[in-house]
Amino acid sequence: MIRKEILKHFLDYYLDKKSPLKIYENKPQIGSKYANPNFTMLLKTVTSLISSILTSSEYKLSEDDYKILINFDCMEKLISENY
Repeated sequence: MIRKEILKHFLDYYLDKKSPLKIYENKPQIGSKYANPNFTMLLKTVTSLISSILTSSEYKLSEDDYKILINFDCMEKLISENY
């Protein structure tokens, strides 16, 4: 159950202001237009979580997980940053 709940938080953090969930109201700005944060390890963790959820019969992705995973801004950011 913990794996399912943490996925949407990681992706919300990654998308920042473009997140459709907007879980965190007053989050400090991460990076700037000149210095982007390195999200490699965060995204590797997300990939691992998704793989384990999809291969498990016990866990299912929540509606919020699907909402953020299929979000255009999420896909665009992942592709543009070569993740």
